[in-house]
Amino acid sequence: QDFFTRTGSHASPSDEFLPEETAQEVEDLPVFVMRQIAPEVAMEDRAIAAHILTTLNEDGLLSVPLVEIALYHHVPLSRVQKVIRLVQHADPIGVGSPDPTQALLVQLEILSESMPVPPLSAQAIQAGLELLSYHRLPDLARSLHISLSQAREIYHFISSNLNPFPARAHWGETHSHHHTAPASPTAYYTPDVLISRLNDSPDSPLVVE
Repeated sequence: QDFFTRTGSHASPSDEFLPEETAQEVEDLPVFVMRQIAPEVAMEDRAIAAHILTTLNEDGLLSVPLVEIALYHHVPLSRVQKVIRLVQHADPIGVGSPDPTQALLVQLEILSESMPVPPLSAQAIQAGLELLSYHRLPDLARSLHISLSQAREIYHFISSNLNPFPARAHWGETHSHHHTAPASPTAYYTPDVLISRLNDSPDSPLVVE
């Protein structure tokens, strides 16, 4: 519980944004992720990706079993898992994971490519998130057969760099389950591409801006 509380509000948006930055902060999670993965998703798998993204809960975790999605689209489970993998590697990393443990493991995997990770960090996550509490470090140390100082190093690394709730890592508490949370501000979007007719005539050529 200590770990969940600490990481649940890691990302607090700055008060100073350009209009485009503000739009990104409040953009719906499914749209935000789909923009990133669209170039990598095969055309025949886009319906699967859309299904996955529209079933995310407010924490950015998958709310239905993968096998249910596979059965719905009449495809092998491995095909859905391939799409899930793309989703999980989008920003916020770990989004689309079936549970907080998987979200943390994906984040750890990505992070290990760019910075040193304390040994047995993955094993600590797999041992159970309830052990990732400062008050349960002795239990974590015994579970992994390591010293208390090593357990403390793992705890500080995970709580400082990972988030079991991927959506909160990007939107802070905007997508939390608190019913008293304030409504999101109005977002103003700047399109990447504008397509229009040259002279507003059906027969005129298309112009791309």
